[in-house]
Amino acid sequence: MRFQQDQHWHAIPADAVLRDFGSGARGLDREEATRRLAEFGPNRMPPPKRRGPLMRLLLQFHNLLVYVLLAA
Repeated sequence: MRFQQDQHWHAIPADAVLRDFGSGARGLDREEATRRLAEFGPNRMPPPKRRGPLMRLLLQFHNLLVYVLLAA
């Protein structure tokens, strides 16, 4: 069973989803997990870009209350 665009994802039976993703109720077996790790890499977010010291200082003043006080 392949999912179609007009199909409601919440109405698909759990066993059909597990079968389509090649998984089971207990998760992936060790061989499949190793294969997917080699193919797709680790499930990690890339580290965020670091801001320079000047930008960090300027962002300290980027606040609505600071603007209200400056306007007063």
